[in-house]
Amino acid sequence: MGSDLSPRGVRFLPLILLFLVLPSHAGLYSVDSAAFLKINGARCRFLNGAAIVISDASMIPSVIFCYSYGWGIYEGNPEARRFGGVGLAITASVVASNQLIKLFVERERPIFAVPGAQGDYSHGFLARILPTEKYSFPSQSASLAMSGACILGYAFPGWDKYFFTLAALNGLARIYKGAHYPSDVLAGFALGAGVTSAMLWALKRADPDYDLRRNAPALPLFSVAKRF
Repeated sequence: MGSDLSPRGVRFLPLILLFLVLPSHAGLYSVDSAAFLKINGARCRFLNGAAIVISDASMIPSVIFCYSYGWGIYEGNPEARRFGGVGLAITASVVASNQLIKLFVERERPIFAVPGAQGDYSHGFLARILPTEKYSFPSQSASLAMSGACILGYAFPGWDKYFFTLAALNGLARIYKGAHYPSDVLAGFALGAGVTSAMLWALKRADPDYDLRRNAPALPLFSVAKRF
């Protein structure tokens, strides 16, 4: 993220379009499946346990946004409330974008489609509410993790490396669990960064005085964490 919050998300559109052809292109699909099996097949007890935890790491930014919004209301802090509101609005847009693409692509998850795939992924309760959650492309977890990393990494520069590292690990964990192909994850990263950049640019155009870094709330959550 740059200091001017320029519309960099547009640059990710060709990458997203490229990944859209993967499910229907036999040659690219075979490469994608081979890369999936390479990552998915590296089994060990430590990774089995770590993948369970890291696979849900994409929810951390959303928890922080909810916390910021609620804390802002409770403390009467407009900066915290607006920061949380912006984060939640972008999160909702990222989810909507993912669901729309899943609806048209309908790519079956690799755990059910690739012979030899391993992992503990299974359709949960959410798939009953949103049938599109049965599909793998793009990775919504990767999109949310990257979107959150972009927002939080810009607002809290000292923490950016942790958020982006967590996003990368989340993507690998989703492949390891059998939920996504590598292209699902890469497309999810591109979509999350693209939607986030576009919305932050639109916000900057609507309110030139608003800046995430300048308006980032001094959340107690970070103050406590820095002591350890």
